[in-house]
Amino acid sequence: MAPPQPPVPLDLRGQDLTNSDLLGEDLRGADLREADLSGVILDGVDLEQADLRGAILEDASLIAAYLVGARLQGANLCDADLSEANLSRADLSGADLRSATLKATHLIEAVLDRADLRQIEASEVLAQGASFIDASLESARILRSDLSFSRLLGARLADFCGDRSSFHGCSFARADASDAAFEFADLSAAGFEHAVLREASLIGAELKGTDFSGADLTGADLNWTAFAPERATGARLDHARLPRVVPIAYGPTGVTPPKVTPKPLYPHPLGAADLAAKAIWRPRGRPAPAEPSHG
Repeated sequence: MAPPQPPVPLDLRGQDLTNSDLLGEDLRGADLREADLSGVILDGVDLEQADLRGAILEDASLIAAYLVGARLQGANLCDADLSEANLSRADLSGADLRSATLKATHLIEAVLDRADLRQIEASEVLAQGASFIDASLESARILRSDLSFSRLLGARLADFCGDRSSFHGCSFARADASDAAFEFADLSAAGFEHAVLREASLIGAELKGTDFSGADLTGADLNWTAFAPERATGARLDHARLPRVVPIAYGPTGVTPPKVTPKPLYPHPLGAADLAAKAIWRPRGRPAPAEPSHG
């Protein structure tokens, strides 16, 4: 008797699935290119390696969905809920995620180049090694998250908030982070070469090894940091609020203010083994689909 064959991926390309019940469906490798999934509930659905290029997922619920390695280039994910979903190594180039919700979402080594992430609400996101080159992140909030070693070259980050997140080793070259907030964030070993940080707030940020060469820090607030001018060659510092010792006007003689140190949720980048395990993590402990028996 011939061994059972694995299921053939579904072909749902271009279909209107807005009234479909897909909960519990196995959509691994499914062809969903340009399919309309607006408002569909896909909580916990397995979409590993699925092809969702150009799909419409506006206002869809993808809580705890498994999208590892999925292809989402140009997909519409406006207002979608991606909380607890795993999109590690997924390709979201040019995708529209405006106002999407990402809480405890995994985006390890995901590609979001040129994606529109304006006004997203994100927290406790794990996006180590992700790529956000030329992405739009204006007014986005990514709090208490780990984006270490991510690439944000040329990203638009005006009014962005990344408080208490880890951006260790990130590349921000030529990014525009005017009026952005990185308060008590880990920016160690990050590169802001020729970036724009006008009126940005870096209060309490970890700046060990951070490169600000040629950056525009006009009006930026660098209080409670260890800002090193030697790593800001050619930078503009007009009206910047640099770290300074503030004497206590009242109180016992010789008393100094307490030292404030940043405490991001992920203070250290994950090691290779932990990163590999989290990249294939199944949300909410969902088991991997059973493989066909060859009994």
